[in-house]
Amino acid sequence: MENSLIVSLLEDVSQLITAAKSQVAREFNHTQILLNWHIGARVQREILQSARAEYGKTVVAELAFKLQKQFGQGYDRTALNRMIKFSRLFNKDTAVNLCIVFKMAFRRFFFVTRTLTT
Repeated sequence: MENSLIVSLLEDVSQLITAAKSQVAREFNHTQILLNWHIGARVQREILQSARAEYGKTVVAELAFKLQKQFGQGYDRTALNRMIKFSRLFNKDTAVNLCIVFKMAFRRFFFVTRTLTT
């Protein structure tokens, strides 16, 4: 009898843990999408203040270098350029809503947007 209680309890608790982990992943994706959109929009605003393309490349390269030192590889030049493109392609609400509807993480979402724009 006691063994069946443990099995039942283990099953219930395992389901609770799995559901919570899934919720955390969804929240993380939502937050990451918003962060990436805001970073892209902010850098884009800075670049647009100057009409020089070389200035934009310099800003992105220098910012990427400093962000990588502070936060790691997720903020390299390629990632920043993706964020800028992401913020240009979609307004914030559209990007978040599409990701929620399709349950996509930012990387998968960006891959889809890249195929649509090339």
